[in-house]
Amino acid sequence: MDGHKKKKPTKAELQAIVDTIMPKEEQEKIPKFVESEIKGGHIKNMMIGYQVANQMLLDYINNHHTIDEVKSFVEKNVSKDGVETMEKVIGGNYNEI
Repeated sequence: MDGHKKKKPTKAELQAIVDTIMPKEEQEKIPKFVESEIKGGHIKNMMIGYQVANQMLLDYINNHHTIDEVKSFVEKNVSKDGVETMEKVIGGNYNEI
């Protein structure tokens, strides 16, 4: 019986199993909970990124760089080449976000 595959349950069968395990009220809370957790995580990551970016600028300034050097540094980071370099480092695509 090595070649015998188990039949996957249908969506209706899975829903029937979930209905016996969890009341409808609890099932309805799941999407709201997941959405709030995703939003919370997204906001948290944005705040961390904001703090890291500002700390990087402070460190750059504190290393005795002039305002013109800081401006050049920031312009380089937000330029197309800077964004492409960061995409390679993080393995993502900025335009897809």
